[in-house]
Amino acid sequence: MTPSTQEMDGEQHDRRFGRRLGLLFRVLRRTVGGLLVLASLAIIPIGISAGRYDERLARAVPVQQAVVVSVEEVKWSKYDDVTIKIARPGDGVAVELIGGNDLDPRPAVGDRIGVIVDPEDSEYILAADVDWEMHWYWYLLGVVIGLLCAGCSAQLLV
Repeated sequence: MTPSTQEMDGEQHDRRFGRRLGLLFRVLRRTVGGLLVLASLAIIPIGISAGRYDERLARAVPVQQAVVVSVEEVKWSKYDDVTIKIARPGDGVAVELIGGNDLDPRPAVGDRIGVIVDPEDSEYILAADVDWEMHWYWYLLGVVIGLLCAGCSAQLLV
């Protein structure tokens, strides 16, 4: 028995559909992989720039005093991480203190601590007693992490 023309057309259609679907997945995988590689490489200058911004801010802006309004443990942390909120100098609005977890000794509610308020964004407040210097190993770590992410993402391109 020979297969009918209709059965052969159905098999050819199935094979063509399978090839097209495979092509679609390859193109999609390579596109997503390429975007992930670019995003991973973008982490490097963005991370370095953010760290250097904090360093410049800590050097250039005068320290002000603020009152601690809350010290809350981070619920999902395995360590003793806390979120510290302060009354923003000037208007007293409660805002989160960046670097508050690194303060030693840890302040209590009602304590007065030194803060650095970004003149361009009054919501961005750094703890004054934290080391904001970008040490050489932070650059190295940023580059290594960015390249590792890019390398893992490049696997999607193959």
